[in-house]
Amino acid sequence: MKYAAILMTVFLLFACKKDQTGSVNGTVIQTGGCFPDTWLVWIENPPGFPFICTDDPGAQLATGYNCRNSVFLRLPANLAQAGKKIRFTGWNDHNFSCLSSSYAPHHLEVTGLSER
Repeated sequence: MKYAAILMTVFLLFACKKDQTGSVNGTVIQTGGCFPDTWLVWIENPPGFPFICTDDPGAQLATGYNCRNSVFLRLPANLAQAGKKIRFTGWNDHNFSCLSSSYAPHHLEVTGLSER
């Protein structure tokens, strides 16, 4: 019985899918932003990432996609499709936006970009 419990524990350790620490999951929504190849991406797990704005929680926002839950990314052709599920693992936020709203999603330069 003792060996069965040990084998079961080892099996569960290797069989369970582990979260990728630092990875950001998103869904491609539509074209937009400041560049022709920039797409709006809704972030599925927004809390805790530095590119997600958290100030002024009482502010009235014009759209459902804003700096609290989405970003603009330059996507390669194979990922530039509405509804596509993507993941990235690294980012550089230059705090750049050509959009007039201070709550506009940030434009990020990302690394480790892939389809999920």
